[in-house]
Amino acid sequence: MDLDRVLIHHDQLEVEIADDYNPVTNDEKEKTEDSETIPSDGREQWGSNLEFILSTIGSVVGLGNLWRFPIKVKQYGGAVFLIPYFTMLLIEGIPLFLVELWIGQKFRAGCIGGFYKIHKALSGIGFATWMIGFYTNLYYNAVIMYTIYYFFASLQKTLPWAADCPIMEQGEFEYPKNCCTTNTKASYYWYYKVLHISPDISTAGSFNWDITLCLLGAWLTCFLCMIKGIKTSGKVVYVTAVFPFIALLGLFIMGMTLEGAMEGVKYFFDPTYKFAADRPVGNETVESNWRHLAKPYCWLELPPRFSTVYH
Repeated sequence: MDLDRVLIHHDQLEVEIADDYNPVTNDEKEKTEDSETIPSDGREQWGSNLEFILSTIGSVVGLGNLWRFPIKVKQYGGAVFLIPYFTMLLIEGIPLFLVELWIGQKFRAGCIGGFYKIHKALSGIGFATWMIGFYTNLYYNAVIMYTIYYFFASLQKTLPWAADCPIMEQGEFEYPKNCCTTNTKASYYWYYKVLHISPDISTAGSFNWDITLCLLGAWLTCFLCMIKGIKTSGKVVYVTAVFPFIALLGLFIMGMTLEGAMEGVKYFFDPTYKFAADRPVGNETVESNWRHLAKPYCWLELPPRFSTVYH
């Protein structure tokens, strides 16, 4: 039988298939099936769904979840604050969270390109959120810089911020420096040892090499995490997204073992109902939702860009 052409006769009707016959191998079949899910733009894909989920979690879990939110809960009525918070989370937070994920997945673009593809007039929203995320990343790297500095400083046997303030000698008298009379030991270490603060704004002071190297290390870490795109960042999120929860769990267990822990928990969630109808409480619940879901930072559109459209 000629495999280049096949003639089918049925009820005196001849059907000629003129297309050449090309056998399809298993590899080609797999590529064809994959082409239905991999977009034609050739963008890299997450190695697994878990990488996408962890990357999204890493985008929304930040410093505010660790220290700012507990302060707001106690400041605005304790457990009463949680009622409007979760209400706004359901009617405003989660829907907008899903919309931003949809923009990144549907248009396979960031905040600027995604809003532009929806409508040209909305590109300003994308640019504004991009600027917010840009400046936020700058100060987050500054926080990482100080974290690196204090990490290496804490490796000493005696913590440097627990040492006594320096003593000045004048004749037969010894007394603390003026800065120590109005600052704690930790404050003195922060201003005069870490920052090398100058006496006044007109004095430039010396170049701070320790802080400079720590800042360089922070940016170098970010560079290494993204040097090969999601091939490296997809693996890094296994640590960066999971470790904060492990650390929080450890701190929670340690805190609950301390004396008076249950009294502290009761005090933290002690409801103060007079705050329930206050306008600042409503403002804070909206702000907290936006911060905790990273909506104003142009981050949520990024992880879905590397997923298929029908993921």
